[in-house]
Order: sequence, then structure tokens, then C-alpha cells
Amino acid sequence: MSRPETPIADGAACALAAWLRARRHAAQLSYLDLAQRTSLSASTLSRAASGNRVPSLAVVRAYAQACGADPDEAERLWKQAWYDSTAKKRPLRYRIHVDCVRTYADLHAALIDLYHRQGSPPYRQLEARAGGHGQLPHATVGRVLSRQSRPRQEFVLAFVQACGDRSGSQLAAWSRA
Repeated sequence: MSRPETPIADGAACALAAWLRARRHAAQLSYLDLAQRTSLSASTLSRAASGNRVPSLAVVRAYAQACGADPDEAERLWKQAWYDSTAKKRPLRYRIHVDCVRTYADLHAALIDLYHRQGSPPYRQLEARAGGHGQLPHATVGRVLSRQSRPRQEFVLAFVQACGDRSGSQLAAWSRA
């Protein structure tokens, strides 16, 4: 019989850790069973569900798949945990909703906030999501996010869509911004 898991500490990763643990218990799997179903070690999987820090997205998705859980739901929870855990590192001025955008500085802050809400994906990944080379060049993404250039409306809409926000009302709000 294995020893009981330690209680989850309160923090950014607690909802994700609780969700992972619940999926493992529902599947009636041990960490050794999970390790055999993934290419990860039992200790890596155990740390992922500890709640002490936010694990990598790859670990979370593999954990969920091994339990027979929805990896997209795992990714959604991971993005929230990642955003919450990195929020302390970002100045408050970079957390702004798109409906509050009035200036280029506001737009820049809203774009950065959206980028972090999506788990800060690599620029090349955003470029690939937008349809490949030329649609959303990764170099342009870098320049816009570092405030070296001002984005055009086409860039903003492509960036928002690449970040996964494809709802019509949100695109309209971003278009107005």
C-alpha cells in the first residue's frame, strides 16, 4: 500500500493539482501505473499533482491522457494556473481587459495579458497557429510584445486568434481596440 498524498497547499497550482489527483483516483491508478502509460517517471507525475508549483504543459497533458481524462480541460486548468503563478511577476498595469483599451499603451498591456493567459506560448507556435510563415511572423510578435513596434489591426486579430480567442464578440472588441 502506498503512503497517502500530502495535502495540497493553497496557491496558483492547487486547482490543477486537485483536478489531476481526482482524475488519477477516478481511474484507480497508482503513480507507477501512470508512469507505465507515459514516458514520464512516477516522481515527475507525483510532483505534477503536488500543487507546489505549476508543472509543464506536456506533463499535465500526458498525465490527463494516461488517466483517460480530457487533455483540453487539463490544458485550460494549466493555463489558469500558469497565469496565476506568473501574475506576481507582471506589473499591475499589464493586466487590462480589452474593453478598457483606449491608447496604444492599453492595447499593448491587453495583448501581453492575453499572451500570458494562454500560457506564454513560444512565438513560433503562435505563428504556426496563425497559418504559418507570413500570417503572424514570430519576429513581429516579439517586436510588438516588447513595444518596439505598434501593431496593425490585422496583426491584432491574427494574434488574438492564434492565442485561441476566436469568439465573434471578442474579435469585435479587439477590432475596436
